[in-house]
Amino acid sequence: MAAITAIALALAFDAFTFLASVVTLALMRWESISRPVDKAAASILQSVREGLVYMWHEDLLRTMFIVMVASNFLFSGPLVVGMPVIANTRLSGAASFGLIVGGYGIGNLLGIVLSNPLAQVLYKRMGTYMVSVFVVFGIGLGLMGLTSSTIFAFVILLVMGVCNGILAITLITSLQRKTPKDMLGRVMSLVMLASVGLQPISQALTGVVIKLSLTWLFYGAGILMALVAVWLAFQPVMHHIEEALAIGS
Repeated sequence: MAAITAIALALAFDAFTFLASVVTLALMRWESISRPVDKAAASILQSVREGLVYMWHEDLLRTMFIVMVASNFLFSGPLVVGMPVIANTRLSGAASFGLIVGGYGIGNLLGIVLSNPLAQVLYKRMGTYMVSVFVVFGIGLGLMGLTSSTIFAFVILLVMGVCNGILAITLITSLQRKTPKDMLGRVMSLVMLASVGLQPISQALTGVVIKLSLTWLFYGAGILMALVAVWLAFQPVMHHIEEALAIGS
């Protein structure tokens, strides 16, 4: 009975936190955007096609889309499926799982808070920072395959969360500023697709791989994430990403 009460309280607290979303949405300032008459009757499929064409012909957007697809695919499965197994088999169960996943959430929150004071520094080194984040994620995933300590796992995910939170705010904000208003909705929908669209497939494949080896699930994801970092480092657009993002304009 006590366990059920605790779960109910946790869900109630989670529901209460959505008030923060309500408040922030209420504080948003809306600007009317005039939609061109010739595009008013465009179909959804046509809009999606136009967004894909626009993104694919923009070197920066194409690179970011590929990287986001790869990184979210490699991370979401191990996080959602692999972490509970680690907590259950190597750590102390639900308490450990809650702590280590909470570490990732806390890290993201800290990263978001830190993104503003660090913005000017990051804008001048955006390419280096992006590559570094994926290196950190690769190392972090690999270390999770070794961990048998709740605190160690918590620290790993905390660091990964901070890196992700900072990158998400600075990069997404820059992309939104760069993208023309008439393409912004389509581009951001593709960004969301890259972020969450492949999560079910990632989680399903994780369930298959985890039966073979829990350790190598994280080793493999870490190695592939490191390869994403290497690929990203050699993309020509990364050499002048600050100019490509039109940062400061």
